Amino acid sequence: MADQVCKLDAVISSSSDVDILQQSLTQTYERRQKHGLKLTAKKCIIIPFGESDVSKNYHINKVLSKQSVMRDLGTQVDSKLTFDHHIASIVRKAFYMAHLISKGISSREKVVITSLYSSLIRPIIE
Repeated sequence: MADQVCKLDAVISSSSDVDILQQSLTQTYERRQKHGLKLTAKKCIIIPFGESDVSKNYHINKVLSKQSVMRDLGTQVDSKLTFDHHIASIVRKAFYMAHLISKGISSREKVVITSLYSSLIRPIIE
């Protein structure tokens, strides 16, 4: 069964906002437990967007990890809302596939290379 997705967000501008977010985390955890839905700290992350400094350790049943890059719906986003990691990952996969083709296929005919590019590399890039 696929994991259930639960996302919380908050604008933190004071210590009371930190407490409100922690309360929301606790309430969400308790509600999910009540309904038999698991929420594990290993799969939960804190990612600050913008200039905010997350000095508070948020927790549910354990302290949640802080990260600067997260993967959401197949896209990697960093805390500055740039897609540099996502683009680098796609380029790395495409180069790796091109390397496999160049090492594994002895034919250098244009039709063969074009067909392999269209079916194996282009879908990665798109």
